[in-house]
Amino acid sequence: MRKLKESKLQSSKGITLIALVITIIVLLILVGVTIASITGENGILKRTSEAAKIHVVAEEKEKIRLAFLDLLASDMVDGNTITIEELKKEFTEGEVNIVKCDSEGNEITTGETIKLADIATSDSNTANNEQYVKITFIKTGNWYVTNMKSGKIVVSKEGEGKKEPTEPENQEVVANEITIDKTEIKLQKLSDQAEEPTTKITASVGPENATNKEIEWSSSNDSIATVDNDGNVTWKGIGKTTITAKLKANEEITKSCEIINSLKIVATEDGWDIKSTGNTTSMIEKSTERLEYGIAVKSTGGNGTYYTGMSREVDLTNVSTISGTIFSANDTKANEELCYIGISNSAEPNGEFENGYVEKYNGPGSGVKANNFSMDVSKLTGNHYIKIVAEHPNMNSNTTLIGYSGNTGILLEP
Repeated sequence: MRKLKESKLQSSKGITLIALVITIIVLLILVGVTIASITGENGILKRTSEAAKIHVVAEEKEKIRLAFLDLLASDMVDGNTITIEELKKEFTEGEVNIVKCDSEGNEITTGETIKLADIATSDSNTANNEQYVKITFIKTGNWYVTNMKSGKIVVSKEGEGKKEPTEPENQEVVANEITIDKTEIKLQKLSDQAEEPTTKITASVGPENATNKEIEWSSSNDSIATVDNDGNVTWKGIGKTTITAKLKANEEITKSCEIINSLKIVATEDGWDIKSTGNTTSMIEKSTERLEYGIAVKSTGGNGTYYTGMSREVDLTNVSTISGTIFSANDTKANEELCYIGISNSAEPNGEFENGYVEKYNGPGSGVKANNFSMDVSKLTGNHYIKIVAEHPNMNSNTTLIGYSGNTGILLEP
């Protein structure tokens, strides 16, 4: 019964309100006011509604102005910086939402500390003071972008500012991370290899939705290795270089890979100068499968002491170590060191070598002896000869063999 009475009462109130509105309209018509002037495009009702909106906007702007004046005068502000939570306290709880933004209202999510920036003083420190906040009144949905330096509203939903803000999802996503799948690569070229060795460095850019993922590749020394726009690296010479991947959108972000290039001299006659000072012609023995001897020189006979040698010109500018295995044989004087390898400025078959850059080996009475060697040439630059020499002491009809292993080759490393 009580609910029925309440329902009748509410219905009666609604009827009374409608009757009041109709009565007012009738009275206005009686005094010459038309329906169009009441409800039309420029009618009284619309103008009244617009006036109400203008009043609300003015009220909200005044609240913002007073909030900034209050903060500026309060002891809360330390060093002209505040937090968003402190600014919210100047309004009724739940009345507004405040975020950092740019001058057009686009939200900025990095941190919450903002600067009040001497609102009432000069234009000093302009570069550090141009910060903005977007204040949205939850009840009305109206929002206002306020310059933290001047305390003035620069953009608002009501169109008093420059333009509507860009939607956050349309903002540019800046790349801020780059990774590569290799940090060190060792490339080796064989002396009889026609094409230069290549490899690829694969890079990834983050975040996944970054707007610009372009990478700029570079080599610190193109004479050692080059790199193309896709991260493909090509061997160019012995030595070390650094390949760098750099974000075009943020050039301070880079990742690097060290390239270490070596050269292996394998079984081939090309490039070797083979000579003898004896009476007989040297004979070249070559294993096509690079087993045992790579290139070997065998000589017999001669008057007095003579030499048989093989030399190859190389550029040692970026080379630090030469290593490999040398084969030698001599059918007499097994206990004497009759076979040499070293660095020389001369291609001639003799005992002339750079000071300190020579190693000697015994030639056994029978069979072939293998000798491993490793030589530090890091202090040498420019062109020199790798020279392997067999010495025939003052005896006729000796047989001597010299050469290098086809399995290991002669390795030039940076």
